Amino acid sequence: MRSSTMVLMMVMVAVSLCAGKAVLAATTYKVGDDAGWAIMSYDSWVAGKTFLEGDILEFVYGSNHDVVEVNAANYQSCAAGSNTVFTDGDTKYTLSGVGMKYYICTVSTHCNQGMKVSINVVAAAATTPTTSPTTPTTPNTTTPTTPSSPTTNTTTPSSPTNSSPLFLPPSIFTLFLILGLTLFFFHSS
Repeated sequence: MRSSTMVLMMVMVAVSLCAGKAVLAATTYKVGDDAGWAIMSYDSWVAGKTFLEGDILEFVYGSNHDVVEVNAANYQSCAAGSNTVFTDGDTKYTLSGVGMKYYICTVSTHCNQGMKVSINVVAAAATTPTTSPTTPTTPNTTTPTTPSSPTTNTTTPSSPTNSSPLFLPPSIFTLFLILGLTLFFFHSS
C-alpha cells in the first residue's frame, strides 16, 4: 500500500511540475515558405494562417531585395515613407499589437509586381484564420527584432524578443502540489 502511495505522490508532483510548463509557444512563419521573400503574390501564402501576437515573421531574401514594415497608405502606394528599410537578408519581426500589418520590398518596382504582404494579427487567445485585406486601413506597430543592415536609420530595432512559451500561473502548480501532498498523507495514515 505504501509503494502505491509513493507512486501516486510522484505522479502528482510530476503533473504539478508539468502544469507550470509552457502551454502556448510563438510560431515563426517564414514568409513565402520555400520561395522566401521574392517577387510573387502572397495572398495564397497568407490564406488559412492565423497570426497571433508574439508570433514571428521571418523574411529570407537575396541581396537584390529588402523589407520594410509600412502603414496602410504606404502599402497601397509601395513607398517606404520614413520607416527603416532592412537589407540583411534574414529579417525577423515579432508581431505586437492586433490588427493589420504591412510589409513591402522597396527595390525598383518589386512592390508593384506583388512583393508585398499584409497580415491580420489577432490576440493570442483567438484562433480565427486570417485573410488578405482588400482595403488596408491600420498603421504598423510591429518592431523588427534582428535586422542588421538598415539603409535608413529612423528607428532602432529592439533586441531579440524572447519567444519562449507562456506559463500557467503558479496557483495551478500550488493546487496540484497541495493535492498530491494531501493524498500522500491521507493514504499513509
